[in-house]
Amino acid sequence: MMRALLPLLLLAAQPAAAEFRVTLANGEAARLELVNEADCATGPFEFMLDLRLAGRGARFAAEPAFRAEAGGERIAAAAPLGSDGRVLTLALADLPPGGSLVLTLPMEDGRGAPLRDLSGAVAAVVFRSERNDGEFGPEGAVRLAGFGCAG
Repeated sequence: MMRALLPLLLLAAQPAAAEFRVTLANGEAARLELVNEADCATGPFEFMLDLRLAGRGARFAAEPAFRAEAGGERIAAAAPLGSDGRVLTLALADLPPGGSLVLTLPMEDGRGAPLRDLSGAVAAVVFRSERNDGEFGPEGAVRLAGFGCAG
């Protein structure tokens, strides 16, 4: 009996892990939604959106690179875009279970026109030295494994 329970006990001892769903829809300005689909809060972490592999010359069209539609109070800091304007990095205080961050992101292609194809853009979550990332395809969604939950 104990032998049959051992695998279940080991699973129960594992810390819960955050899991994120990220959607990115294009238009005049892209709309990004980051959702914590875990049953626990994340604690502080970084979220990155990297356009270096998305279309020819894809970049953020303005500084600041985003406008928070929801969850903006979770943003502790935003790193400057840098000279090429292609990587957005946000430090987030936390994201509660079911919590979301929704951003409007003006993006453009190498000719200054609105960016139409977001395929190849990469989303990442970073916690201490652990980084999990995924590439957006034509459907505009990616799932990211998280890290141990806070508390």
